[in-house]
Amino acid sequence: GGIWYGTFYGGVSYLSPVAGRFESYSSDNGLHGNVISRFCEDNDGHVWIASDDGGLSCFNQAKRQFVDFPHSDVLSRYNIHALCVDGDYLWIGTYSDGIIQLNVQTGSMRHYNLDSGMPSPSAYALFMDKEKRLWVGTMDAIYRYDSQKDIFVLVMNTNALVIDIDQDANGDIWASTHGNGILCYRPSTHAHWTKSLPCNQVECLYID
Repeated sequence: GGIWYGTFYGGVSYLSPVAGRFESYSSDNGLHGNVISRFCEDNDGHVWIASDDGGLSCFNQAKRQFVDFPHSDVLSRYNIHALCVDGDYLWIGTYSDGIIQLNVQTGSMRHYNLDSGMPSPSAYALFMDKEKRLWVGTMDAIYRYDSQKDIFVLVMNTNALVIDIDQDANGDIWASTHGNGILCYRPSTHAHWTKSLPCNQVECLYID
């Protein structure tokens, strides 16, 4: 029930709903990196934190401390911009190093890059929809992961960096971009359109 927030070079802070005060974490007390890009929570209640300058961190909320995880040394080397939980799997989007799929229980890891099926070197947004389909936002396009063929399929070119993806009650996929406003894609008909705004630098989406 608390609130996490990330900073630019200041690490992360957590506001407890009980104590009503902030707890601050940085590279000085266990956090990998201080330039924070994403948070996500897995099925065990662990909070995963992505950073530009220190890769991936995992916070155990029960113990109130950062904990080790499989391949933590390797994943601390990446510039990570996107996270998405899918059961035991954590999908990780990086700048210039493709997408990584980590099984947080077994430690198995798969790397998708330009040489192994990922059409773009960078992934800034990852989203799992209600039908358990993974959507990927890159520097200039949106892709969908085909789990049967183990490939990423181009959905639409965006002509702008995709920074966030969400889904509405009708099943439509929405994306916010840096430079092209808000985009919408309808999977049932493959139709898509753009919503221009007074400012087309849109950082995130929230569907009410």
